[in-house]
Amino acid sequence: MSDITEMCKNDYRGGTRKQIKSIKVYIKAENNVVRAYYVVNDSASGHIDL
Repeated sequence: MSDITEMCKNDYRGGTRKQIKSIKVYIKAENNVVRAYYVVNDSASGHIDL
């Protein structure tokens, strides 16, 4: 799970040094695709395909 969290952090930062105070990661499988959804600092969100 820590590897997935790091992948989510990297996706959020997008090569910048944005500060992350908190991150929540949710894993969901839908339509033969597994995705990790994340919420950063209780405001920004996104997802990555696993």
